Amino acid sequence: MKIIFMIFLLILSLYIASSLDFGISPEEISLSGKEGERICSNFSLIGDSLIFLGEVKWGGENSRNMGDYAFSGEHYRIVSEFPSIAYSGKHEICFSAEKSGDYYGALLYKIQGTSYGIGTWIHLTVEKNENLFNSVNFLTGRAIGEKVSSFVVLLSLVFTLLVLILAMIIFFSRS
Repeated sequence: MKIIFMIFLLILSLYIASSLDFGISPEEISLSGKEGERICSNFSLIGDSLIFLGEVKWGGENSRNMGDYAFSGEHYRIVSEFPSIAYSGKHEICFSAEKSGDYYGALLYKIQGTSYGIGTWIHLTVEKNENLFNSVNFLTGRAIGEKVSSFVVLLSLVFTLLVLILAMIIFFSRS
């Protein structure tokens, strides 16, 4: 009788252990794009009937130590779009960064109601946007892009306005 009870407990424990299978794929999400561009990729969560709670953390260097990933996207001016509450299946994650550079992060999901978590590494490469017509620097004469003082911007605006008024006076005086 004891042997049957032990076999029953063994089978039950194997069933419970197999129900805790969970994971995330791929192991690393590598993306590249331009400044201000929406850059997307897919990932999969594995775990039947589990509710995952997610977040993205960023670090200053490429590291495999989770303690190095302590910053939110606001710190690096990166906007992240992903399901913060998700179930198993395929999902999309998108990023948009204001400045060019290499960024390293971690997409982390915790199973709701437990301390168990999973994650995948993120490597985001953002290049300068060289399109002049989309560049704020092109439209402002680099005044905003270079963070020139507001006095200089105001002086440039007043000077442009005076030249425009002078041109109108000359034009209408000849008529």
